[in-house]
Amino acid sequence: MKKSLYLILGIAILLMCGCEKEPDPVWTVQYKVINQGYERPTYRLTYMLQSGGTKVVGPITTWHWESETLPDFEGGRPVQLEMEIISGEGEYELQILRDGAVHHSEILPLGQKTLFIESTI
Repeated sequence: MKKSLYLILGIAILLMCGCEKEPDPVWTVQYKVINQGYERPTYRLTYMLQSGGTKVVGPITTWHWESETLPDFEGGRPVQLEMEIISGEGEYELQILRDGAVHHSEILPLGQKTLFIESTI
């Protein structure tokens, strides 16, 4: 009886000591804007950085825009992309990519001037 109690306690101690909390995943993030129509407006973009701060770029008139690849986004953190059309009209797809794959995507429809998308990595 004593031996089996010691055996059970030993196994319990090994299991408790052997369990380590898995670290939060770390991702690369990139933001993209893709023109879905024929118009070519002037627009401004604001996106979230790893530090939690934001970066504003624009005015932009390109059909397709990509941010730099941003490494070291901790899992569970928010990511955000906002588009504001300054002049003209356009239909755009806004994308948030995680490790090169589309994580979140929404369409800014023709006639709408702003779109804010947000997700958690």
